[in-house]
Amino acid sequence: DWALTNRRQYNLNFKPAAIIRNCFTVRIDSPLITIFAGNSRQIIYAHLNNPDTRFSIIAGKLFNTAVEYRADRFIVKQYDPLLRDFVFTITGANGRALQTESRLSVSTHDDGLSTVGHLLYDATHGRLIFVYSLFDRFVCFDTSLKRIYEAITIDPTSFKLKPGGTYRNQDQLWRTYASAPDFINPVACISGDNLFIYSMHQATNESDGDF
Repeated sequence: DWALTNRRQYNLNFKPAAIIRNCFTVRIDSPLITIFAGNSRQIIYAHLNNPDTRFSIIAGKLFNTAVEYRADRFIVKQYDPLLRDFVFTITGANGRALQTESRLSVSTHDDGLSTVGHLLYDATHGRLIFVYSLFDRFVCFDTSLKRIYEAITIDPTSFKLKPGGTYRNQDQLWRTYASAPDFINPVACISGDNLFIYSMHQATNESDGDF
């Protein structure tokens, strides 16, 4: 992280095993920074003007994405070992789960390999959008985890990844892809009343020249 006023660099150290792809996101609302480190089960607050003063919330389970929708509430996509999937959960400031979704996520039972994506919060309307990175769809829901609607993106491609093998590293069991993942929607954001999704594939209404 960089404090733009003095260009000092601050380091937050994690164990190597705690750093993993798709499980580390940052939200900046200067001078406050919120770091969601899903594989180390931490939500970290830091202040650019006083980076040595920070505190962490320890989530109960691994998570691959999260947002803060009010001062003491988070919606996180936590791992459920019984379902072998990541599911949406409302978590309090103490890290405890307060509510879990009911059939909100796409269930693939592949340890979450297929259900990575972008979790966005629209504070104006109090709505959340989850855009799947590997599927041509997104879902809109409210802060009580009730589905409002679901829709497909302009990209016509949809498929399910096949899980590969497993390996053990430092007493943890990791699952791998059987083939390289194809990230259809690598970037998404909300601006006003609009949802913007960057697609890697050619849309059905897009000419070869435009693509």
